[in-house]
Amino acid sequence: ALTAIDRGTQTQPSYTCDTSTPGMRFYCCLVVTADGGACYSSLIPVVVMPPRILTEQLEEAKQNQPYSFQLESSFPDAEFFIYYNPGKPNQFEETGLTLSKEGLISGTPTVWGTYTFTVCASGLSGEDYKIYTLSIAHDHVFGQWMVTTPATCTEDGYQVRECDCGAEDFGTIPS
Repeated sequence: ALTAIDRGTQTQPSYTCDTSTPGMRFYCCLVVTADGGACYSSLIPVVVMPPRILTEQLEEAKQNQPYSFQLESSFPDAEFFIYYNPGKPNQFEETGLTLSKEGLISGTPTVWGTYTFTVCASGLSGEDYKIYTLSIAHDHVFGQWMVTTPATCTEDGYQVRECDCGAEDFGTIPS
């Protein structure tokens, strides 16, 4: 798997290595002087690896508040997109957010909940996939207080109110 740079076709001072396929390749250069001297370089190993998504998890978003989160890849020119795998959950569209090809997840989510989706980073030498779970929190809007234990002259009472999401808020009713 050695690529010798042919002096008949490769006479420029630099050479662009093939990075289209992952793996290791070895290159060597023939250096020719003006007076006809020649010498080969030592072997030059070039390792080509597909991009890897480096971001392990996403920051929590908040309902009705702007969200911006940058995904990171080992390949600086990787393009990101949402991967739709048949049979696997992909709830990205439900978040109300967008993913740019540069890996920026942004927008203002209008619904709260937990969403699972797959992101792909694509480069010249391959792709990497990562499944993310994004939690979108919200400000609780509690309903009316409901007395669970009435207060007496000597004992405190207790009350509870509930948000649409199921969260409860407890309160004390002074004796």
